Amino acid sequence: MTATVIASRGIITNPTALTPNIYDRGEAVILDAARIQDVADGARVPAVLARGSGPVAARTFDTRAASNGNLPMLRRTGGPGGLPCLELDGTASIKNGAAVSFDGGFYIAAMIKMDEWAAQTVQRFIARVDGSAGMSIALSLIGSTPSVRIFGGTLSDNVTLSLASPLTTWQPLIVSWGSDNRARIVFGDAFVEGALARPVASNLQIGSTPNGDLSGGAGLKAKIAELRHGAGSLTLAQARALAALLAEKYNL
Repeated sequence: MTATVIASRGIITNPTALTPNIYDRGEAVILDAARIQDVADGARVPAVLARGSGPVAARTFDTRAASNGNLPMLRRTGGPGGLPCLELDGTASIKNGAAVSFDGGFYIAAMIKMDEWAAQTVQRFIARVDGSAGMSIALSLIGSTPSVRIFGGTLSDNVTLSLASPLTTWQPLIVSWGSDNRARIVFGDAFVEGALARPVASNLQIGSTPNGDLSGGAGLKAKIAELRHGAGSLTLAQARALAALLAEKYNL
């Protein structure tokens, strides 16, 4: 008995909500804009139940991360290849309802498009916080240089990836912390590795500063097609391979 398998490059444009796909790696949280249902184009997203192996509270994003501002908007055709995405317009933020703890390290993977690289050292993508301090990923200008930085408990405790130009196209972003207290960043084809103490587990915040403030231009202006939060300490080679896989998924 023989079987014929026909495969094609690309992704399903209207997948069933909460179902797995071949790109899943068993992540605790998989926030995928293409699976958001019953929200009109351009409307603020009241709540998102992400897929994944984590508890429901950790997969539920339904609260502003910042005390000021709005929730993100859904753009039905604003993502890579005309797929859906979440838009953060500088006034928007969102967070989940519970932390996920990973003893042996963890990673965050995202498909993101920066709409503006602002000269704000406090501009954030993810704040995985412990009070007002804690791990965060900042995408902003340092002087005139576009940079991706990951912070530990203080602003001086960081690893920085400097980019050659302010990319405003869709790019995979991978950040990994290990139990070896080393951090890795991959953004598009650029990458860096450095020493950084691994933070404690806490909620995921998207778009705001760790202390939940969007004043002074601190809000992120970007679009996000998907975000993944998983267990495991990725080596730099593994982080780059995951970035390449996300790029392949979205035909970049």
